Amino acid sequence: MKILVLHHVADIYGASQSLLRLTSGLVRDGHAVMVVLPEQGPLCAALATRGVGVTVRPDLPVLHRNRLTSPAGVLRLLRDARTFRRGITEVMQSFHPDVIHTNTGAILPVAGAVARRLGIARIQHLRESFLDFGPLWPPYRAWLVRSADRILCISGFVASMFTAAQRSRAVQVIHNGIPREEFEGIDPAEVAAFRARFAGDGPLIGVAGRIKLVRKGQDVFVRAAARIKDRFPSARFVVIGSPFTGNESHLDTLKDMVRELGLEGRVGFAGHLDRPLIGLAALDISVMASVQPEPLGNVTIESMALGRAVIGTRIGGTPELIRDGETGLLVPPGDDTAMADAMARLLADPGEAAAMGRRARTHYENHLAFDTFYRNLVAVYHEVIRR
Repeated sequence: MKILVLHHVADIYGASQSLLRLTSGLVRDGHAVMVVLPEQGPLCAALATRGVGVTVRPDLPVLHRNRLTSPAGVLRLLRDARTFRRGITEVMQSFHPDVIHTNTGAILPVAGAVARRLGIARIQHLRESFLDFGPLWPPYRAWLVRSADRILCISGFVASMFTAAQRSRAVQVIHNGIPREEFEGIDPAEVAAFRARFAGDGPLIGVAGRIKLVRKGQDVFVRAAARIKDRFPSARFVVIGSPFTGNESHLDTLKDMVRELGLEGRVGFAGHLDRPLIGLAALDISVMASVQPEPLGNVTIESMALGRAVIGTRIGGTPELIRDGETGLLVPPGDDTAMADAMARLLADPGEAAAMGRRARTHYENHLAFDTFYRNLVAVYHEVIRR
């Protein structure tokens, strides 16, 4: 097969990591893959080293939120959509793909009409929530459905944003999968060094992800830590990740909160990690603290694959990953009291936490490993091409 993939960023975070795993598997199996990106970035080189072709189109019509907040931004988006339609037509006519795979709902689906006219099968992947689009979501949702032969959602939560009729006709859920190989060869010395830096001799609880207060819940995590700091004096807490450019004040606010709550020396900040699995492997308990819905959550899957019990918020796709009381604990979003109670339960009974971690690893092996995801996705490629 020849697969043309449209992707909205050139970084190497969540969705981009999923893209790298997918394209690596496709190239390994003898398929030709071309990826269209809006800019140069680390993802370009990472794809090229895997034998994936890259085309940079600055006019890729990406739904950045700042483009929707002003008339000038909307006009630029529409202008890009018009020029991109012409450009992607040339790419398709040159590459001759069997299927076009738009890897995110954050790209206006203008390529769908071109692909349909050229007789090319169309896959639309949805990895994000559009619930905050309000009245714009129903027409955009209808546009997505018209533009694709199949809409792939990374969770049942994402699929629930479509109507029952749309789900029965075009929508399919395929959970993301992560290769087992990514969890092999983690250097114990690096894990030990991380623990020595942040844990000392006690248990270590951590939250990982981009720092974005209110949305990602690092503030809830810190307040929960303050509630149990006296009951578990040896426990330490770590925030793994950094804010997006322009959100540096979120980290400053979080550090101020740590000082105000008397948590200096108890809460550490690891910043961005080139190998985040080192940090996750060093944890005794992993926390997914998001207050707003996570469509699925790679960090949760990674923590489960590493055999860690996860405390997650009962929102979005997280309840599809964590079986409450079996592979981890679910708490209401934004509720630092409930999060503190969950932390205390696992800290008070390390045996229960370890057993949850073992069951979490088994659940990953059976349902969330990459080979399951890959087989399902390639099967969809073949199905839409035969239509």
